[in-house]
Amino acid sequence: MADTFTLEIVTPSGILVSEETTEVTAPSTEGEFGVLPNHTDYITALKPGLVSYKKDDKDCVVVVGGGYAEVSQEKTNILVDYAKLATEIDKNAANEELKTAEATLAETKEDDSHYAKCKEAVDLAEAKIAGAQKA
Repeated sequence: MADTFTLEIVTPSGILVSEETTEVTAPSTEGEFGVLPNHTDYITALKPGLVSYKKDDKDCVVVVGGGYAEVSQEKTNILVDYAKLATEIDKNAANEELKTAEATLAETKEDDSHYAKCKEAVDLAEAKIAGAQKA
């Protein structure tokens, strides 16, 4: 059995992370999940949040938007519309982003076609703040 597996975090602009790791946690739409080497294959939808992984016994955190995760025994692919290393998040900008997103969401009715996008913007801003705090 292998002791590590490959983690790739990919956005439309390219690969942000491609590392060998021993464990990953990520935010699925059904709740947070973890992956270890030789994990059972599956695919799941992701919501905005934090992806954590180990690199040389160091904890690393990436803020991600919505997307999908594809898990196999040798590799975990995280395909998202947004990803940024938590160490690169500007907490003040994230706080401003959250205020703007919350104001927009408050003005949007749940039956509006863009309500889900407004809610996702709030969730992503909250994830950015959480990531900045962990960094």
